[in-house]
Amino acid sequence: MAIHNHYIWYLFWGATIMNIKPIGSTLTLLTTNHGHEILFSYDTPVAGKLPTGQLFRNSAQYSQTTTRHINKYLDGATNVLEMTLDEISNLFK
Repeated sequence: MAIHNHYIWYLFWGATIMNIKPIGSTLTLLTTNHGHEILFSYDTPVAGKLPTGQLFRNSAQYSQTTTRHINKYLDGATNVLEMTLDEISNLFK
């Protein structure tokens, strides 16, 4: 798990990490002091939740395993924003 790289993401986004929770060997869930929740697969943000409760997912295609992890995180939600990596990054600027 590359927590150091995840921390760099948050320094870039300007948020303070409140909690880093390893979920699996390649998954990490980060929570910020702004109320954002971000699911990372390796070093890539693949899904998350905005402070409003709105769920989002990265629109890129992933392996079957990562897709399964994203779907489990989203837990059947139907109103999920599809966002590019740039759009996800811009949420935190």
